[in-house]
Amino acid sequence: MYALNKLIVPSEGRVTLGGRDVQNMDFKEIAKIVAYVPQKSDETFSMSVLDTVLMGRYPISGFTTTKEDVHIAAKCLKVLGITDLAMRRLNELSAGQHQKVMIARGLAQNPQILLLDEPTSNLDVYHRLHVMKMLRDIAHKKGIIVLVICHDLNIASRFSDRLILFSKGEVCGDGRLPKS
Repeated sequence: MYALNKLIVPSEGRVTLGGRDVQNMDFKEIAKIVAYVPQKSDETFSMSVLDTVLMGRYPISGFTTTKEDVHIAAKCLKVLGITDLAMRRLNELSAGQHQKVMIARGLAQNPQILLLDEPTSNLDVYHRLHVMKMLRDIAHKKGIIVLVICHDLNIASRFSDRLILFSKGEVCGDGRLPKS
């Protein structure tokens, strides 16, 4: 995940995106294809939730915010059920609300690939199920790849089309799951 997003250089081999080595691509070019939602994000400057989600539009629109950008950001907030938080400051939110904002920011990029590192780690069981179902539905409806790092095998197996298990950095299991 980190090598695909050019956060680390692979120790061997190469990582390609659309047939191109990511090491030969700039970050903005990658961000037009790949959105990354980290497990934790410490925001230095606390902006409004809407402004934070609009940051996901930067690879597409740059520093100019269009009406379409605002519409897309609002739609992402609605999908995650957090429209009521739009004008709140990020530092006023619970950990779970903050995580939903980060997922909305990733979705606002309209990525082909959405990478999420433990996206439900700060959520209660009800919201974990809601977010994972929503991610699966988005993957199917939009036809995008949603790659999730998840240590909860019950959640992972319930919502994944394909599950790859790692142990000590090695693949120890890989398989498609039956459609539910």
